[in-house]
Amino acid sequence: MKPMRQAGFLLSALFLTTAAYSQQVTPAAKRLSLNFSPGFFTSGKTVVYGAGAEAEFYSTGSVSTRTDLYGYAGQQKEGALRQSYQLMIGLVYNFNRRASFSYFAGFQPGIGMASAEMTTGGISALKPYPILSPLFGMHWFFTKHAHVTFSVRYVFGELSTADTGAVYLSEVRGGVALGCLF
Repeated sequence: MKPMRQAGFLLSALFLTTAAYSQQVTPAAKRLSLNFSPGFFTSGKTVVYGAGAEAEFYSTGSVSTRTDLYGYAGQQKEGALRQSYQLMIGLVYNFNRRASFSYFAGFQPGIGMASAEMTTGGISALKPYPILSPLFGMHWFFTKHAHVTFSVRYVFGELSTADTGAVYLSEVRGGVALGCLF
């Protein structure tokens, strides 16, 4: 068999087996996952890499409550920002909760803690800043309890203190997460 046919056969078999798990997200279900999230700062044209966790509670309707925790995987070397952590809580609309592929869109306000270069030299302590983040993506429930999530979000944020001046932290962030549903 040629490699392209083999790949097509394997993908078809994978998608057909996921059809058996089309009733995954039931009312009162909870979803937990860990993610890898590269981001691109819009002001500094800098790429950053982060890791995080997601927790989501599904109610009886199409709306769920989602919490995301995010932090940089390493210290930033270029630009004013040195480190950042973010906590976001918001609502997500799930377009098709009963399918193996479930699309979603949501909005999460939150708070970040960042460390940046000070205008007088040196690095500031972690300082809080507000964030707003629309997001959208897709969950792929490939077994009864396991899933992969693909997401894209825009994070609006700005750290502005007397020590650091204005540090624009808005970024486009993608994410891939692996988790469980229970």
